[in-house]
Amino acid sequence: MNQLFLFPAAAQRDPAVDAWLTECPGNLGEIARRWFAVMRDCGDDVRELLHDDQPTACMGEAAFACVDSFSFHANVGFFRGAKLDDPAQLLQGTGKFMRHAKLRPGEDLNASALVQLIEAVYRDMQARVGLPRVSAASCDLGSRFVPQCGVDWTWDAPILGPLRVQPVS
Repeated sequence: MNQLFLFPAAAQRDPAVDAWLTECPGNLGEIARRWFAVMRDCGDDVRELLHDDQPTACMGEAAFACVDSFSFHANVGFFRGAKLDDPAQLLQGTGKFMRHAKLRPGEDLNASALVQLIEAVYRDMQARVGLPRVSAASCDLGSRFVPQCGVDWTWDAPILGPLRVQPVS
């Protein structure tokens, strides 16, 4: 089963993302800005938004990567990173889907390998989005993990109410 992390509110250029990137200080901010620019340059269909206070890049509505800044490092996160081929061994994490590359100022980085990972996850998301889609009812959550299996997932109100599954026609 393919799963997409969808953000219908993603925009071609989100002012909140620009503000986050501008306000992120010092070397860690520079790292985040550099790698988010690579994500933005992946294609004309790249959209963005802040999710969990992280600039998030989407292929259309489907998230493919994000950046974040911490006290001593920045992360480049990959929403389907567990499936990426990573010969340079940049990726960390043990989750079912997510992986991240931890970047520290002054440390050596195989930048071309990181660019290749970003491009690979973007191309992978393009292929996944090209699969038969399901529609999800809009809800207050702002995003949802949507299985790609030919059904329409809709929630009754309130959000925690029953889940109805209907075939997509």
